[in-house]
Amino acid sequence: MTACPSCAKYYLHKVISYKEPPLIPPYPKQEEIIQELLDYTQHLQASLNKQKGKSIMIHDTDDDEDFEDKEFMPSYLVKEKKEVTFNFLKVKKLTATTKIPERQTEGAAGYDLFIDQDIEIPARDRRLAKIGISIEFPEGHYARVTARSGAAIHLKMDIGAGVIDADYRGEIQLLVINHSNNAISLEAGDSIAQLIMEKIITPQIEEVDFLSATTRGEGSFGSTDTKKEMVQWKDGEEFVSGKNQNMISEVLKEFVRMQVASFLL
Repeated sequence: MTACPSCAKYYLHKVISYKEPPLIPPYPKQEEIIQELLDYTQHLQASLNKQKGKSIMIHDTDDDEDFEDKEFMPSYLVKEKKEVTFNFLKVKKLTATTKIPERQTEGAAGYDLFIDQDIEIPARDRRLAKIGISIEFPEGHYARVTARSGAAIHLKMDIGAGVIDADYRGEIQLLVINHSNNAISLEAGDSIAQLIMEKIITPQIEEVDFLSATTRGEGSFGSTDTKKEMVQWKDGEEFVSGKNQNMISEVLKEFVRMQVASFLL
């Protein structure tokens, strides 16, 4: 052994004991947990592929019999069941110039839609504008198309027929309505509308002979405005109560006061 001359005096005449490194016993269930994680990952991936963008629910329930995914979950997660939902809005581009809908801010409710053609809408008229996409979204929802606030205010336009059903796979088109007295010219890439996803319920229809009674009853347009009661005079004339009745009361009081004053004079 060759020693460093400057260091030999420190260790050549000393015995250096060799210490065996401590042995860390393997975790008995390590391989089992790794395999469970791999199996669960494959199960989630298969579910995603099968659902094609629909929701995948891992239910939070105390009833193990109703929990279908328990056999696929790692053993240490079974007691902490969570609910996980994967929702997707699938968009298919129909042309090379199509722009995908966008949410402009994190808190935006709607996805801005961009038209895919140059179009002119005559004054006080309407036209269909293509946006070059078809969409798919989870069941239990519908897509509502409405005007963007800027287009509604500055261009005086509106969007009609704005309901898209979950089973529709055709191209989305905008019914653009021009409320102004001037023609409006739009270019491909302009955003005048937005798409909002909304949940719906579709209960079964039951035909009945009677409906439950309510305070409002059959009152329709304007029925919730200030209540007006019709008062019938003996001679068949009518007047409306409320503000008008108060006004008539004041007129009658003034008339009586003037009559009394004239009698005293």
